[in-house]
Amino acid sequence: MRSKEGMEKIIPSELPHGWEEISRDSGDGFIRVKLGHLSPYPKHEQVPCIKVFVGEFPSSKLSKYDLVSDLTVSWVEDKDILDLEKTQDNIYKELEEAKRKLEQIKGDKNSFSKELKEIESFLKNAKKDVPKFKEVQYLGEKARATIDENGEKRIFSILVNGFSIYGSMVSVASQLDPGSKPIHSISCEKTWQKHEPIRVEHGCNCKACSCHLESGGCSTLKKEGYVHREEVENLLRLIISRIKGGGKKPEKKSRAEIVRSQKKIESPEEGMELKKGDIINTKNAEITIKDNLENEIHIKNNTEIKLGASGVSEKEIVLEQTIGEILAKIKKLPKDYDLRVRTPQAVCGVRGTIFGLHVEKYVTTITVVEGKVELSDLRGNRVIVGENQFCICSGEQGLQTPVNAPFDLKEKFEKLSKIIE
Repeated sequence: MRSKEGMEKIIPSELPHGWEEISRDSGDGFIRVKLGHLSPYPKHEQVPCIKVFVGEFPSSKLSKYDLVSDLTVSWVEDKDILDLEKTQDNIYKELEEAKRKLEQIKGDKNSFSKELKEIESFLKNAKKDVPKFKEVQYLGEKARATIDENGEKRIFSILVNGFSIYGSMVSVASQLDPGSKPIHSISCEKTWQKHEPIRVEHGCNCKACSCHLESGGCSTLKKEGYVHREEVENLLRLIISRIKGGGKKPEKKSRAEIVRSQKKIESPEEGMELKKGDIINTKNAEITIKDNLENEIHIKNNTEIKLGASGVSEKEIVLEQTIGEILAKIKKLPKDYDLRVRTPQAVCGVRGTIFGLHVEKYVTTITVVEGKVELSDLRGNRVIVGENQFCICSGEQGLQTPVNAPFDLKEKFEKLSKIIE
């Protein structure tokens, strides 16, 4: 997990819709990225952007992003750093040591008395000016935060399984407005700006101008696609879940098992017939299930699938995927039959297609190699995910807009198929 390859997996290059990677640097025990959130204006027109980086002054220049920030995940080698009291004490000890050395210099170099007095004064006040960190809970994890005199907390870092997640993205996340904040829709705002000369001369009673004068907003940050608190926190949750997933020690034995009528069938034999209600669990193992119509589903490691869960009609084949990853190649279904795959966040409607489905605690991601898949969230919203596209659905934010993959999925699928065979 701490190798360069392992660190690269913590922050994937395939980011949720709306995010774009600007730069990346990684090595053993660390990964650092700079990410931009694309503004929702058509064709990402230049808009005011919140730019925050560690060690740099904030900027609000026009950009195609509405937020740019940095994020670092690093392995904490010195365990004392994880102890808040020891960390705070070490800062004070360093200040005292600096003061001791200053006294030595003062005795030898009286010619710098003015400068030495200024440094001594700085050191005298430094101890009280050093930020006092407090241990808090954030996104369900141990975190460090500073709390100002008004009781407002600013997160400095999140500690997960010996890793520290920090950077301006962590610091700014809890300070952003929620997705429910009222704003005017993009079309409404554009009309309001365009009609300014008319309002100044004659007044304007159009819908957009009336809306601006009568209400605080006709839409929300989330609906319009602007960056908001929950969206950034959801990205942080995804990284936390990857750290936890990658940090687990593997089972001593790799195995697949089937739970049937509350009884376990360990190491199922090739060609074994599956029944409705069977639950397939893979523990660091991978298996493929097939039917007589040459449809096949490759179940990757650490995945759980339930076969033949209850459907709306008798001609509905339902699979329930609670966690993990599958790669499905559906060539043909019986006449008038439909296949649906349910996850904790979404439902996939399938006919003839090739697709991959990755399920984590909070997020479902579907990748369509060939054909089309209808994806719906638990609120009943639906989108069609086409060939060479992927789409994300989270419990908090629901469906996002499908986006084109930056590479040829069919080519990757063909290479993977050869490996599986």
